[in-house]
Amino acid sequence: MGAPGLLDRIRRLGGGGLEWAELRLALLANGLAFEKLRLIEALAWLAAALVAATVGVLLLVALALLLAHEAWRLPLLGGLGLLFIGGAAWAWRTALDRLQGGEPPFAALREELARDRAALRPDARDDEAGR
Repeated sequence: MGAPGLLDRIRRLGGGGLEWAELRLALLANGLAFEKLRLIEALAWLAAALVAATVGVLLLVALALLLAHEAWRLPLLGGLGLLFIGGAAWAWRTALDRLQGGEPPFAALREELARDRAALRPDARDDEAGR
């Protein structure tokens, strides 16, 4: 009769272990998804910086080619060129901030594992048993 009780305990222990592993895998997947989205966002900002820089350079070249033409076209082209170069600098800076900002990868998983290690230490179990 002791065998069914032992088997139930083993099943519960195995179920708890599987639940623990499932939670850790879910945290890992969540961390990976967050890092992927952060990288995609930074790449989008880098692409915007590249496009803006290209347009700015083309406008500045057009400005140099049109130096001999009407006086009102030059300030307009110069202003647009500077606007796109400024936009490229802003997008580049934003992309770098996105890559450097935020919490370290898998911070939630690391915190959970640290709590698990603390709970499994012999001194932690002795403190709980004394209560």
